[in-house]
Amino acid sequence: MSDKQKKIEIVFSDFYSKIEEGIKCKHLSDIIENNRDNLPPGPALIQLMKYAKDLKKLGDKAIVGKFKDGVIDKLNEFKEKYG
Repeated sequence: MSDKQKKIEIVFSDFYSKIEEGIKCKHLSDIIENNRDNLPPGPALIQLMKYAKDLKKLGDKAIVGKFKDGVIDKLNEFKEKYG
């Protein structure tokens, strides 16, 4: 695993752990945006930042249940784009 891949793994692991702890959309959005510099530039990052903005619009909505599953699935899609 390259250093780049390790960094991506650490960043996404942090996202997942925050979701498991219980978090609201706007807080996850902030965490994603604060990690922008820890991820490689490119189309995947642009799409992830757009997703973060979409989450921010949901504000205080808790990430639980089926919605939580959907958020995790979406993050997995972004992680796969980094290969």
